[in-house]
Amino acid sequence: MKPELARGDASRPRIEETGRRIGEGTALSDRALVVQRARAGEERLAHQFLVEAGYPVSASEHLAQRERPGYQICERLLLRSGARILAHLRCPRRPTRLAGESWDLLELTEWAVHPAIPIDLGGVLWETAQVEARGTKELGIVTSCPLPSSESEANWVRVRQPPWHELSPADFLAHLDQRRQNHRITPLTGSQANTPLGIRVWRHVEQAALRRLYRKHATGWGARERSEEYWRWLISRRSFDRIYVAVEGTGATGFDDPEEAIVGYAVVRGIWVIEWAAGRAPVFRRLLKRIAQDAMERDVVAIRVAPPWGPPQAVDRCRQLLAAAGRVISPPLTWHAKFFHPLRLIDRLRPVLAERALNAESFPVSELGFDVQGHRFQIVLDGDRTLLVRDRLGRSHLRLDLPTLLQLLLGSHSVDDLVADGRISASTKLAEQGARVLFPPLEWQISPWDTAPALDS
Repeated sequence: MKPELARGDASRPRIEETGRRIGEGTALSDRALVVQRARAGEERLAHQFLVEAGYPVSASEHLAQRERPGYQICERLLLRSGARILAHLRCPRRPTRLAGESWDLLELTEWAVHPAIPIDLGGVLWETAQVEARGTKELGIVTSCPLPSSESEANWVRVRQPPWHELSPADFLAHLDQRRQNHRITPLTGSQANTPLGIRVWRHVEQAALRRLYRKHATGWGARERSEEYWRWLISRRSFDRIYVAVEGTGATGFDDPEEAIVGYAVVRGIWVIEWAAGRAPVFRRLLKRIAQDAMERDVVAIRVAPPWGPPQAVDRCRQLLAAAGRVISPPLTWHAKFFHPLRLIDRLRPVLAERALNAESFPVSELGFDVQGHRFQIVLDGDRTLLVRDRLGRSHLRLDLPTLLQLLLGSHSVDDLVADGRISASTKLAEQGARVLFPPLEWQISPWDTAPALDS
């Protein structure tokens, strides 16, 4: 790996277990500022600071985070002046699904700065966390926090997310009735037509069914990997109001044997459907109908719906229904990603690049070179294999900078947009066509359920 392709951080302060002075000229009272990991016994102190700084972490949520599998107090970074905490940043690991496999990324969250100091001063925690991540060979970082101004030019990529939808429950139910009267709903055929489908509230003993559906359908970019232990924690922390399940079968079969009979679920918190998954479009429709009916009983005027998880055809039909019955809204959280080692990232993506080239109707080149700010490498496609060759460019190549390369690899921008903006210069038309096949735009489906705060007791 060429270190020049990663942003240089040699001048940034490294984290130390016992703390480090940020600068003799930066001080409050008579004490210099230091960055430290939180130590055992400082849980209550850290939560007290978050409350004082106005960060919305309830006592229930703080306790739930301490009980999360794998939690350690040292994942909290603190900026101190003497014994006083001035800024806080939590850095847990987030196993994330990317390109068909699990990637162990670092997540930066719960960033809070005391109102008495400039917010940019708290950005030193971000710098320290990234220096430490590079030192431990972390591949990358994700965050839903607003980026500090010091990070605006630091190669962060805003990931592309599918749209959410907002629906009026009354209008949605009226839309379903109209569709039924116009016979525009495709009738079920075969065994599906004879199998009743019921929607009911989930039972606590049915965790295995949720895990099965999540493992089957949450396979896109950005989905969190959930172990059995993590599932138990996620449910026990009570960050939802109710969970609905779609059950196939009669009361004597499916309803009493839900392990295989449950074919879909939806997690609801307030007016938000924060996660739902199913294998067929009719299941999505029935789940949303039940949610809308219950929302009307509570006089809810609008519900907001996350993108569904499921087979592409079922998801497309569900999105068409949502678009026809409601309006598109932005996701509640904006996520950014940053990868420290672009060549290592490309190396991990080689099987995916080979699959994209094989699945294309025609792939115009066998070699695609990259000139990234003077550093050259080439992707060589050899049948079902992809090779990464350094210090070679070739006739068909792209010239671009490092932020653009990361946007290309993470699918946040299309090749056409980057070429039109002048951020990619292609040596040949074949190079541009090859890049379109290898690096299509990608949507990251990041479930809000993992980050939704626990409900107060």
